[in-house]
Amino acid sequence: MPTQSSIELSNFTPEYSRRRKHAMFEEDLDLFQDLNPMYAEILNVFSKTKVERSISTLLTLASDGKSAVDQVKDSVKTTSKYAKSRSGRSSSDSQDKASQQMSGQVIANLKQHAKLKDKSSKSNLSAVLSTQLAHKQAELYNLVPHIITKIIKELNPATKEIKAAVSAAKTALKAALAASSTSNLSKVASSRTASDVIERIRSEIKSVAIKQTALLTLNGGLIALKVASLGVGTVVTTIVNAVIAVFNFLKGIYDRWVMELKYICFQEECRNLAMKASTLTNNWFETWFATQLEEIPILASYIVCIPEFGSFPDFIKITDLTPPPKTLSIRVSRCFKRKYHNLCKSGTFDSYAAAHEKSVFRAYEKLQEYAKGFISDGTIKLDSTDPKIVRYLNAAKGKRNYIPGCNATIVKEHMIKNRQSKLGKHAGYVVGRVEAYKYTGEL
Repeated sequence: MPTQSSIELSNFTPEYSRRRKHAMFEEDLDLFQDLNPMYAEILNVFSKTKVERSISTLLTLASDGKSAVDQVKDSVKTTSKYAKSRSGRSSSDSQDKASQQMSGQVIANLKQHAKLKDKSSKSNLSAVLSTQLAHKQAELYNLVPHIITKIIKELNPATKEIKAAVSAAKTALKAALAASSTSNLSKVASSRTASDVIERIRSEIKSVAIKQTALLTLNGGLIALKVASLGVGTVVTTIVNAVIAVFNFLKGIYDRWVMELKYICFQEECRNLAMKASTLTNNWFETWFATQLEEIPILASYIVCIPEFGSFPDFIKITDLTPPPKTLSIRVSRCFKRKYHNLCKSGTFDSYAAAHEKSVFRAYEKLQEYAKGFISDGTIKLDSTDPKIVRYLNAAKGKRNYIPGCNATIVKEHMIKNRQSKLGKHAGYVVGRVEAYKYTGEL
């Protein structure tokens, strides 16, 4: 039955009446609350912030020219066992066959990873972006045989070594795929528990932060391959490590592509939601935004590093601070901690809820440090043409910044004076005015 308050219709604004209509028979007071201004500002900021496409459409492979066989022998293993086996170098056909087998295994792993990534995702790409991703996947798969063949030919292993390497690489790739599968499936859970969300965000950031290894480096769309820098080890171990490095490296490229395309979808959603912000509720936004943070690591990194959005209390509003149920191991652990506290420390022993909140806070601080490192690496960037939004992004990047709402005249005078001292009266005036515009939006 409708409540008395829901029947009283006097002095309702049209917007209030419209929203009341959808909740007349519910005691959901959240529908009668305006959207948190901070949430509305988040929609405004990221609707005008674009992701810099860090990898070109076509990837190309380049060798540094320093990986000739004579030089590789110095960096592989120069023991007597390796020296004796040189007389039994494998034929070109056997090398090609081994390269084909290992390339097929790497490609199969990449395809399986892509399936698991899609399965663990809670949001879908548009048809156009899905087509773009499919083309990019094909480019990635076509690149694998070239990389593996280059590595095998440069290392020039013996027949026995190449057979052992194929078998060992197959086992190692299965283990690598299992680790990837576990990581992806752990993200399927719909839990909004703060500790789980933090762990998922850290995992996603790690997956797209393509580590520049000694073997493979990425600059724009150019992959540089440096076989000579593989380091010391047996030939079999060196080949296996190289194959695993190739899989992890290309997996990171794929994850970054997915992230960039998801951010494009997120930006479009922000534009649409910003226009109807007055109809949104805090609960709906928090549930939706928590999902975006988990699946778009560049977004999560900037959010936790922007002071206006990334405070711990604000993060807790989006997630859930409820501690997990007490298991036997938790009970035993807290029992020992309580005894230690009573013997060695003063004050009251924290309750389970208080201890959980402190633990989540420490994890969040570590996440902020991790995100700052990811942003400072500059491998992926967010940018905007709006000077006011640039302030937020500069704050996340740790650049010198001015607080929004500060006196524009003071900022302008300071920038002009600073530049005139270095560039002269007239040139300094022009450059100072331009720099001040980036912060104040006023000329």
